[in-house]
Amino acid sequence: MRFFLLIAAMVLQGCQAATPVDQSSPVDAEAEAARIEQVLSGLSERAKLLEHIHGWGVIELQWADDQGSHFEQGDLEFWIDGNERLAVRISKLGDTYFWIGTDGVEAWVFDLSDRPRRLLSGSMQAIQESAVHEGSWLSILDMIRMMRAGLGALPPPAREDVLSLGPGEDGALLLLFRDNTDSNRRVRMELSPNTWRPTQLSLLNSNGTSLITAGTRSSRTKRVVIPGRSSLASPIISAVLEVRDEAAVDTLARFAFEGMTTDLSDQPLNRIFDMDILRKSLRPEVEGPLLELENPEDDSKTH
Repeated sequence: MRFFLLIAAMVLQGCQAATPVDQSSPVDAEAEAARIEQVLSGLSERAKLLEHIHGWGVIELQWADDQGSHFEQGDLEFWIDGNERLAVRISKLGDTYFWIGTDGVEAWVFDLSDRPRRLLSGSMQAIQESAVHEGSWLSILDMIRMMRAGLGALPPPAREDVLSLGPGEDGALLLLFRDNTDSNRRVRMELSPNTWRPTQLSLLNSNGTSLITAGTRSSRTKRVVIPGRSSLASPIISAVLEVRDEAAVDTLARFAFEGMTTDLSDQPLNRIFDMDILRKSLRPEVEGPLLELENPEDDSKTH
């Protein structure tokens, strides 16, 4: 089940620590500061345009466990509404298999792929604290941030959290900054200097080892539809995004986005982000705490 929490990340970045700016070379500090401000300003403008998103496409899942290697494909629909609210629906032939969401305070996973149908929930604060203190969980908060970062929809770091800015491959920029939820972690972002579109991201631990990576090896891109705005002036996103849990071998979620718009006016947001309404609609048979996904029979209740 931890793998399906990874899915939310994506939609819900590779694997080497960023190289700091060479301090042995003469550096014009004023010019460097100006360049960092330019990058942060570009990322901020892009994130504001992508603060609200409705997207859809296809998701491919690969993972391995004690029963062997697995591959699944399904339809994907997701909603981002502000900085905290995210919902992801994965379905097959119109039937919902997974519904993952958070309103910024609570988080929930409806696992409808098998019987009994389950609802697992918990507070975002508890999930985050478990990830930080136990070191074994990739929290839903992490996954939301990395998915949004992969789309270029995450607000940029504060200036004081930027550790380095340097050249990447093929003319890209390489930005390294502190994770504002855990001072021992870093985020490495490779981005286009023309569109501020991230192409590769990594969440790193204090040793520079990747925890989660997201990026693309595809050159395909799409434009986000923004009502009233010319498509040529709309943000470009990667048409394919891959998210990996680096702690789990052969674990991959590949998102192929077919469409994305910032218009949420026709979406039932009051139902999408209300766990009680979702519970009545999706009718789980068993409920339990989200932090005990690895032991789903503990402390669960059956309806």
